Amino acid sequence: MQTGKEQKKIAALTSLRFFAALHVVLYHTAGISFSVLFAIPMMEQLVSIGNIAVGFFFLLSGFILSYVYLQDKQTIDVKKFYWSRIARIYPLYLLTLILDTPFLFLSRVHTYGLRSAVIKTSATFLSNILMIQAWYGRLRGIDNPNWSLCVEALFYFIFPLVGIFLWRLRSRTLYLFSFLSWIFVLAILVHLGARTPNLEMIYKNPLLQMPLFLAGISVARIQLQSKSEGVIRSAGIRIALILAALGMIAAIPFLLKVVPVEDLLILLLLPLYAVIILIFSSVKYPLARILDSTWMVLLGEASYGLYLFHIPVYHVWIALHWEHTQALYPMYLAVSILVSIVSFKYFETPMRLWLMSKFRPKPVF
Repeated sequence: MQTGKEQKKIAALTSLRFFAALHVVLYHTAGISFSVLFAIPMMEQLVSIGNIAVGFFFLLSGFILSYVYLQDKQTIDVKKFYWSRIARIYPLYLLTLILDTPFLFLSRVHTYGLRSAVIKTSATFLSNILMIQAWYGRLRGIDNPNWSLCVEALFYFIFPLVGIFLWRLRSRTLYLFSFLSWIFVLAILVHLGARTPNLEMIYKNPLLQMPLFLAGISVARIQLQSKSEGVIRSAGIRIALILAALGMIAAIPFLLKVVPVEDLLILLLLPLYAVIILIFSSVKYPLARILDSTWMVLLGEASYGLYLFHIPVYHVWIALHWEHTQALYPMYLAVSILVSIVSFKYFETPMRLWLMSKFRPKPVF
């Protein structure tokens, strides 16, 4: 049986996660294996910024956690919260680490020899097990997109304390704090971008992603207040939000010309993520009705698997020498999506339920 918290799912946002994950998949693989896609106008530019989906995930994480755990203004059972987060993300995370490690090991054997490959791969594997790979870029290498799970781990760790603290602030104070943190980190990254040749290594530091998570908390406050007051349901506000989203999307080509590295775009587009979440969490637009469908929600629920599985599947594709056969790329996408759905239904969900059944809170006397 679902708890009250589990029932607070917003179907449209769940479904949007699938498109964000698919954007990441195309970003990592289409340039090599499906360049024919770029014959479609603007498609190459769109695929080239697939990394921005990670920023959407970070902001959505802050939004969902706040929406589920903070709107009732109850205290958070910290131990149960941590256990539920582990049960949700770690089983699949560990499985994909195990599946992808042989590909890294074989690559390093070819480059460094057997002895060095064993040492280097063991160190990388251990750092990934501990979820510290985003703190130092040299620790990455296994299923590369999983660096974002290290960032999420930080968010989960601080949320019971920081989330409640921020939620108790006055709305204007919360919004101002979120805005200033965003400007502060942007200023740091722009400064470093002019001085550091490898800004990507710095940018993935979890602390520098914090404004996205804090913005998610602020957006949850805006959404819940607007929901109770009916503000976003007004036609004028709805049109303004849509125009704002379209305007920010239109500005992306210009931003790409001025940012020192594309990864900075993830943080720059924070307002776009916020507006998209407000649009789809507040009003039943025609598109939102499609996103509410059962099959779309299933794809959204399986998006975590798609995000983590698409690199191990692609490494199999490379091992089979199929990565340059463009006719097989739709099959690659189909296999990745199918694996993610099977994983969600028959691995992730059973493992999560089993782990949650092992949670035993201390009795209160």
